[in-house]
Amino acid sequence: PIRMLAEIMRQRLHQKLVEKDRVARQVDCYYQAFEPACLVVQVSGKNAFQSAEFALSVLRNAREFGFSDAEVEAGRNVVEAQLGLGYEAAPTLAKRLDRAAVLEKPNLSGNEKILLQKVNAKYLQALAKEYFQTISWGLVGDTTKVDRKSLLRL
Repeated sequence: PIRMLAEIMRQRLHQKLVEKDRVARQVDCYYQAFEPACLVVQVSGKNAFQSAEFALSVLRNAREFGFSDAEVEAGRNVVEAQLGLGYEAAPTLAKRLDRAAVLEKPNLSGNEKILLQKVNAKYLQALAKEYFQTISWGLVGDTTKVDRKSLLRL
């Protein structure tokens, strides 16, 4: 479900920042599973400050207002396709089965699609409220023309 949340956020951020407002060139969002577990959002653009402001606005809206059923279905389809491609490769499947056996978690050994079918918009909004409580961010590149007060306000 968290990978599904990351995919939905990637789609939403791409639509808003790249296609609609054109403040960014590229957006990526993925779930980083190892400690500390977190959702990583990467936005590339000419005006990184404006892109960060817009991205934070999208994240706040997702936390407050949740997701539509169409977004949930689109995210589910993408994650199910990724899972299916992962099962195509025997080494990948073997690693997943070994990992599930070590962790004693049978739901990691092929039942992901069943779990994804149970995820709905309300569940994803609860995940968003949990994961969007603290946001750490950084700018990479030239920040000489960025107003420091604006950076602090952001």
